[in-house]
Amino acid sequence: TEWFYLFAMDLVEKRGLEELVELEKTLTINLFNTERRGFLIDRKFVDARLTVLVPQRDSSELECYSEIKKLLNERWKIRDELNDKQIAQLDVAIECLKSQENTFKIHSAHDVRKVFHGVGIESTVLTAKGGESWYKTALETVAKEHPDEVARNLATKISITRALNKIITDYYGKFIELMDSNHVLHASLHQAGTRTGRLSCREPNLQNIPKAGSFDIIKIDEEEYDEDNDEFLEELAEVRDAFIARPGYFLLMADWSQIELRLLAEYANEGIWLKAFEYGVDIHKVAARSAFGPEPEDPKEAKEWRKKGKDLNFAIVYGIGNKKLGIRLGTNLKKTKEFKDSYFDKYSRVKDFAKQAQEVCESRMFYVCKKHNRLVCDDCLEFVDKGWVRNKYGRRRYLEFSKTYVAVNFLVQGSNADLLKDTTNRVCERLDNFDSGVVDLVHDEIITEVSFLEFEEVVPMIVDEMQTNTKFNVPVKVDLEWSPSKWGQAVSLDCKTCSGMGKIFPFPESKMIELLFDYEWNTIE
Repeated sequence: TEWFYLFAMDLVEKRGLEELVELEKTLTINLFNTERRGFLIDRKFVDARLTVLVPQRDSSELECYSEIKKLLNERWKIRDELNDKQIAQLDVAIECLKSQENTFKIHSAHDVRKVFHGVGIESTVLTAKGGESWYKTALETVAKEHPDEVARNLATKISITRALNKIITDYYGKFIELMDSNHVLHASLHQAGTRTGRLSCREPNLQNIPKAGSFDIIKIDEEEYDEDNDEFLEELAEVRDAFIARPGYFLLMADWSQIELRLLAEYANEGIWLKAFEYGVDIHKVAARSAFGPEPEDPKEAKEWRKKGKDLNFAIVYGIGNKKLGIRLGTNLKKTKEFKDSYFDKYSRVKDFAKQAQEVCESRMFYVCKKHNRLVCDDCLEFVDKGWVRNKYGRRRYLEFSKTYVAVNFLVQGSNADLLKDTTNRVCERLDNFDSGVVDLVHDEIITEVSFLEFEEVVPMIVDEMQTNTKFNVPVKVDLEWSPSKWGQAVSLDCKTCSGMGKIFPFPESKMIELLFDYEWNTIE
């Protein structure tokens, strides 16, 4: 702080960032008050879940070891037919398994790789650096596509075991460890914890508490699972049920609908998107229409069609390459590129904006120290070329030349982060005279504990503040959910007829999508 005021204020004034500094200063106080209030935990529920899940995790782990032994035994029988590399891999796997309590860790991707290599199975999913991946996506691929039934079963069991262990250790166990004597969690919210400006959360991380259905990866083939397994999956999805409102209060979850895509639409001035948001049309269906054709009549196919549109949208926002996008879409590289080209043919301004953001960043390259982005720095020995882009709040992101492709990601995510910070300050200011208060912030969502005596004033006020901003003109929609007690049992308060935008059309949404798709909105300035 001392360094900031002694050396940085001149630069802040030069760049006109006084408003951004005030935003961050005010946010510090509001985050402290949110942390101090905390989120109440249902201790009895947590204890009950652990009583059920720990034995399930232990049993699942034993089943994994049994499957591994079966696979290795089958592989040993054909040892004479293997080449030197395969024999070496088999020996490593067997040695690893001999002292499983000391060596083999089923939750370690490195150890799991040894076992799968030992039985002759390689992952087709690669890490960012090009190596084999044995994490979530890789196991899902093996579980779905490998011709060996034993290998599929093993991948499924490892996925289940890992999921159970994560629930037990990262969630319920952490809750017990970190809650105070009144069973309240006081998580630590960090306003400068990410490069894009997004808030981060620690001890525990309340921004990644899984929603119901988050562990569908385990459900490899719906036809092969019975009702007992469905109940098991429901147990995994109940983590949010551990969070409850205090007596006399309820939980209100208010989050922006597709906010990052809305911001991208404005940055790019993409006509079809702006009209879709104005009329409350599902933007993922609009994207799917451009790349995959009209909406299928079969409900199951229509759901998958929309999901592919969503994957395509966020591939653009987050700078996901064709290879990773192809894995998500379940298509080869050629087909993925064709889908992406069809998408950009219709939404050319999105493509042009992404290209422009990268070019602007590259045009601003200058030689700075790698750590602090300073021209002269006595503390650093390593210097690199970096360029920068600036969002509508004035915040800059410095990027090395090889990373300039994520410039559009920063502009969208960074603006979203600053919008949340700005809105949080306004909401907290108006809540000062109420007993209600914010208990958690999750990227584009504000979770508030609202007194039943104050709901008529507080709820409309929160919606009003979240739908008001001075930096963007694109219509911003807030989705509302509420729960009288448990976070995980939230019920939507949205209007299903008008999609929350107050506009009702005398024809189905599919017809509206076709009208949007056929009209050349980008010809209108």
